[in-house]
Amino acid sequence: KTGIISLKENEDVYQMAKKKTEAELLQENKELKEQIKPLEEEKKNLSDKVTLASQLDATGFVVSTKNKRGKATNKVKEATQIAIGFTIVKNITAQTGDRTIYVRIMKPDGDVLTKDASKTFPYANARLEYSIKKVIEYTGEEQGVTVFWDVEEFLPAGTFTASVFADGVMIGEKNFTLE
Repeated sequence: KTGIISLKENEDVYQMAKKKTEAELLQENKELKEQIKPLEEEKKNLSDKVTLASQLDATGFVVSTKNKRGKATNKVKEATQIAIGFTIVKNITAQTGDRTIYVRIMKPDGDVLTKDASKTFPYANARLEYSIKKVIEYTGEEQGVTVFWDVEEFLPAGTFTASVFADGVMIGEKNFTLE
């Protein structure tokens, strides 16, 4: 009889220990999940910062308009070409390789200069028309970019805006005026 009682007592002790161990493991699991939550948030924030840091940036904008003899003019009636130059700044976190640059030239009335309204690119959950598209080989180093628009349409006098986009982000903008 004593042997049977011992086995029953041992079984009870085993079951109690098992329940205690399960409870401890569940508690430890819950605590670890709580510790992971802020780390996941921090990881997301750091990922967002890296994404932001890896975006291209354009500076040093120069916009010039030329007449049919290639001379600079600010007269809208004489303009036959618009040249837009800018510098893509050095960025060691940005991915190197082919990058597509889109330039939108907006007239004073807000319309975009475009040869084909179906030519669009993605931006902020929408599709925008562009004036000029240029693929560059980005090396991570500072580099100059110049694009040209041949004027073949009527241009009104006033303030125009040249906006530059890359990777779905506006990386620079410059206003210029034609009289």
